[in-house]
Amino acid sequence: MNKEKLQEIGQLLLKRMDQVAIVVFLALLVAAGYVFLQEQNDQVPEIMLTNPAPFQNKVEGENLEEIQDQMIDTPEGIRNDPELRRVVQINMFDLKSVREASAQERQLREQFTTAERLAEEGNTQAAIRALNDILRVNPDFTQAAELKERLENPQPEPSEGGTETN
Repeated sequence: MNKEKLQEIGQLLLKRMDQVAIVVFLALLVAAGYVFLQEQNDQVPEIMLTNPAPFQNKVEGENLEEIQDQMIDTPEGIRNDPELRRVVQINMFDLKSVREASAQERQLREQFTTAERLAEEGNTQAAIRALNDILRVNPDFTQAAELKERLENPQPEPSEGGTETN
């Protein structure tokens, strides 16, 4: 009886091979979609280093600088140009790193707007602290550097119209 049942199922499958192929194809498509969506997940796993010592410099002094100069073999223009450096540092083919860079840029813009507001309100020290935070994350943020320079070294305002007469 088992053999007859299996033969009957086999013949039924052969008759409907096109439908079976479609079902298998859809199952594979669903599995591929699931894997793709897992890759695009916004959550970045947190990596806990139990021993950060392997990342410390093993060479010190002039030898370290010589080794670093050999490792970083890029034209000076790339090192000095903030836009080119940003392009080199961000992997544009990795959606997560592009999203993180965009989110960080948005956050820095918001912090800069807050710093501008603080400066306009006369709270210079708080504005300078906010600008220092921005520049610590992105030293190439020129607007923040310029505002900080203006706040730290205020220029005397020119008097209007000279002297008043009655």
